[in-house]
Amino acid sequence: MKEINLRNLFPEYELDCVIQVPDEDAEAFIASMTKEAAGIYFEAEREESTSRRRKYRHKAHYSLDAGDGIEHDALHKPLPPHEIFERGEVLEALCGLPEKQLDRIYKHYFLGINKAETAWQENIHKMSVSDSINCGIRSLEKMLKK
Repeated sequence: MKEINLRNLFPEYELDCVIQVPDEDAEAFIASMTKEAAGIYFEAEREESTSRRRKYRHKAHYSLDAGDGIEHDALHKPLPPHEIFERGEVLEALCGLPEKQLDRIYKHYFLGINKAETAWQENIHKMSVSDSINCGIRSLEKMLKK
């Protein structure tokens, strides 16, 4: 059986209308077409085949068995930040940070003091403050993912 999409042959079809016909009838139908109609038909077939090949090459096909976490994300939505904070996990994670990192994160994110000003107050380089804050954030992420 061969599938023929009537939308590729007749411009009055706005949506795909796929019919299945026996192979002999499909060959006879294609042979009876004008050269222009046959060209349009084969061009559409080529485009469809190209699209399928691109999806395959770029791994744009998805399966629930792929193990890439799509089904997990669909079933388990992450908690909003206010709920995570209410559960106390963030506070526990913050308490697990070294004192310097906690102090710098608190100043930067809670008090709104920029990194340059914190560095000036502590009489150190701005990159040290920035590195400390970034390291603390990474540590928080690791602790909260567990």
